[in-house]
Amino acid sequence: MKKSSLALCILILIAWTWVLWLWIRYGLLPPTEITALMLSDLEFLGPFAIILDIIILSCLYLVIKPILRKRDDETEDSSLREPLDNKTDK
Repeated sequence: MKKSSLALCILILIAWTWVLWLWIRYGLLPPTEITALMLSDLEFLGPFAIILDIIILSCLYLVIKPILRKRDDETEDSSLREPLDNKTDK
């Protein structure tokens, strides 16, 4: 999975968790009412919502970055050990 698609999947997962939490709290509502509830939550949080987003995304980055780096180190480019031409093989 590419890093950009991983970030998109994480954002979709966070959004889906928020909508699911609203559905559990208020029941199955039409999208217009869910949007109004989301906006009321954002108004309640105010500028702290941006700070909360930065904290959550930074924590996710700190957790996911070493995993991706470790996975990239495990892959090996086989052309590094092969000669450029077959004439050097003895």
